[in-house]
Amino acid sequence: MRIINLCQYIAHNPKHGGAIRVFHINKELGKYKDTKVIQFSFTPLLFRNEIHKTGNYTEHIKNPLIYTAMVILVSKIFRIHSFDFAIPFVFGFTRAPVKLVGEIKKADIIQVEHPWLFKWVYKLKNKYNPRAKMILDCHNVEYEQYKALLKNKVMFKRIILKSIKKTEGFAVKKADFCIAMCQEDINSFIKLYGVNKNKFLIIPTGVDINKYKPLPVKKKEKLKQRMGFKDKKIVLFTGARHPPNYEAFLKIKNSIAPKTRLLNKNILFVIAGHVCKKQSYENIICTGFVDDIIPYFKVADIAINPVVSGSGFNSKMIEYFAAALPVITTRHGSRGLRVRNNREVFVRDIKDFPKTINNLLKNKELKLSLARRAGGFIKECEWKRVVSRLGKAYEKLVKDFG
Repeated sequence: MRIINLCQYIAHNPKHGGAIRVFHINKELGKYKDTKVIQFSFTPLLFRNEIHKTGNYTEHIKNPLIYTAMVILVSKIFRIHSFDFAIPFVFGFTRAPVKLVGEIKKADIIQVEHPWLFKWVYKLKNKYNPRAKMILDCHNVEYEQYKALLKNKVMFKRIILKSIKKTEGFAVKKADFCIAMCQEDINSFIKLYGVNKNKFLIIPTGVDINKYKPLPVKKKEKLKQRMGFKDKKIVLFTGARHPPNYEAFLKIKNSIAPKTRLLNKNILFVIAGHVCKKQSYENIICTGFVDDIIPYFKVADIAINPVVSGSGFNSKMIEYFAAALPVITTRHGSRGLRVRNNREVFVRDIKDFPKTINNLLKNKELKLSLARRAGGFIKECEWKRVVSRLGKAYEKLVKDFG
């Protein structure tokens, strides 16, 4: 089985949710018998033309100069950091690399990450290999994502949203089947584009359990001391530069953290990842981008997820569970997970976060029981198990249409 994967960002050495998902799914698929996974990643980063190999999974990184120009132009004109909606237009003028055309000719399955490159690849597939099956890994409901992102942007908002709906609708309808993060996203796709529910396969994001394994108490306290958090109770929030994460950071900064400080001055909020730049406030430390985020999981006492918008599946939740951290989340933050309020997690409105954080940190038994029950989800979230469903679906697809 030969799988070609197309993505608009680099998956090698992943640092954010989308790249982590793409890398691990492709790596696990490459372990299947007689399977090769060849990925073409397009990046706006100048002079990044590289090849990375992990077992039977090879990633080719390409840098079309028109892509770089587009990113600069869009960020200046629209003053937003998310430029994906312009990719279909830019790639309409982009010539396919010879290597990509050669691989498409030999492919059994062509998987496209997100809808942005789909139409460009769909045309290449129909020209060079009509028998190949096209799969869309949706990641999010992009229309809903941008609708939230652009809610305070008046200029060009209607044009951008119309373009996104057209791009996503084409991809969802033309794909042989679609991978969705959760049932909530499937419901949105059906409502927006009138597609059949049987077209979707739910493949949530997985987790590397061993990576997040918690430290014994004494080692944890020593690490806290080395990191400058001695005698502090750490409340962790992690995230990449993604609008719903930034919105959640602002809720921590402007509401949750100040109100929590009135209850307990010993509580420190650590915002880890490049959701925001490196900075600090009275009881908040923002790390900015870090090469290794794992130590912050190791020193945390509890984790929070005050996300109130966005679509897809919050991978930070299963990372919190893998690190044996008790979690306080909004209802939106727990979407796609079969968790129950007051059993595996505490589901709270933003206004109730400060009191819940303070009470949970005071109750050791409650922290342990919450983390223990949430830990029951972890084994089924291992990457090997998550990808096995996709591997079987691909094998059946190739067999049925081979």
